[in-house]
Amino acid sequence: MTRYRKRGTEVDAFRWLGVHFPPVWFAEAVSLDKARIRGESDLRQVLLDPPSGKGNPLVANVGDWIVRNGRGEVFPMTAEKFAETYEAVDDRSGRERILALLTDAFGDDGDFFVRDVRAAFDGEKIR
Repeated sequence: MTRYRKRGTEVDAFRWLGVHFPPVWFAEAVSLDKARIRGESDLRQVLLDPPSGKGNPLVANVGDWIVRNGRGEVFPMTAEKFAETYEAVDDRSGRERILALLTDAFGDDGDFFVRDVRAAFDGEKIR
């Protein structure tokens, strides 16, 4: 997972690509029924409870970003708006450490898995 900054405020975020391994904080939101995934294949959407808890669910489509702010609120943002609002925090060392751990854990048998995780880090669609 990569960290992003908005005017000095860091958030956690990942780009929803339909199929990939989401960060733990998102998996927790799903387990608490604060986020739901609907649809099939690459057309999946994420439904998120609004931060206020009132109103219709917020929708994240494939290609949108899912953001968690410092208050723990989770919300979707279009790729365009995300690019205008946030800049990446240099977290390359954390990414490389995760990839090295996966490579060590899975060895040659996990090459496909490590490749998919690397692609997800780079914001590419996993096939």
